[in-house]
Amino acid sequence: MIAFNAAVGPAGIAPAVLDKLPADICAVVASPQFAERTRNLGIDARGNSPAELDAWMRTEIAKWARIAREANLKSE
Repeated sequence: MIAFNAAVGPAGIAPAVLDKLPADICAVVASPQFAERTRNLGIDARGNSPAELDAWMRTEIAKWARIAREANLKSE
């Protein structure tokens, strides 16, 4: 099972914030204390860049849209 958390915000966020926030989140995720706590919970925590998150989300949306189409699922 895959679960993810993402920090998102409105368009127009200052570039400095877009650089700093992901770097700070990745630093926390990579810290020994965080890694130990999440590992003890059975979580494989990872941090990534906004571009990596965007690419992953686009891939997931396309995959699940295809699956829904092939299964002839309709939203109500």
